[in-house]
Amino acid sequence: MTDERIAANADRGPSAAPVVLFALGGTISMADHDGGGVVARLTGHDLVGSVGVLDGIEIEVRDAAAVPSADLSVDHIMDVIDAAGGAVADGARGIVLT
Repeated sequence: MTDERIAANADRGPSAAPVVLFALGGTISMADHDGGGVVARLTGHDLVGSVGVLDGIEIEVRDAAAVPSADLSVDHIMDVIDAAGGAVADGARGIVLT
């Protein structure tokens, strides 16, 4: 799982905390492939970057997997649930799972 923070004009005062986005792949991450068809290739950073301005919000991106929706396993989901619980315990102010 990769971890990257994106500060979108965030004011990091003592009470500020990031929203943590966990990207698993799935339909939203599908994009054209050079060999034809589509593959899960867009990262969480790619998805956040496509949203536009997120004034005052710090987003911590964690790429948990990069698989098509049909290939998501119970293990993928349980790993993200554990990681999300850890993020909340560490002070995240919100969790986004995509």
